[in-house]
Amino acid sequence: MVSFEKMLPSKNRLKLPFGKKLNSSVTKRANNDFTIVLHKNQEVFKAAVVVSKKTAKKAVDRNRIRRITTEAIKELGLKNCELTVIVKNNISEQKTEKVKEALKDLLK
Repeated sequence: MVSFEKMLPSKNRLKLPFGKKLNSSVTKRANNDFTIVLHKNQEVFKAAVVVSKKTAKKAVDRNRIRRITTEAIKELGLKNCELTVIVKNNISEQKTEKVKEALKDLLK
C-alpha cells in the first residue's frame, strides 16, 4: 500500500499558471540552494516546489528533493500565504532538518 503522508494535501498545492505576473505584494528572496517567492494575505496556505532537470538529472533525485522540501515546508507551519520554492542545487543528500533551517532563514 502506498502512503501519501509526505505530500501536501491537494487543497494546499499551488498550481503555477504559465506566465503568471508578479505584483508588488510579492517577497522574493534567495540563497545558494533556494529561491523563494512569497505571496502574503491569501485565504489558504499553498505551496509549490520547482526542481528542474538542470538541477538534478535523475528523476529519483528530483523527487527526493521535492519530498525533503515539502516535508520541511510542512514542519514550518506557515499560514495564509502562497509559497513557491525554486531549488537551485542538488540537495538530495541533505536531511530535512538542514533544509528546514535554510528555508526558515529565508522566510525571516
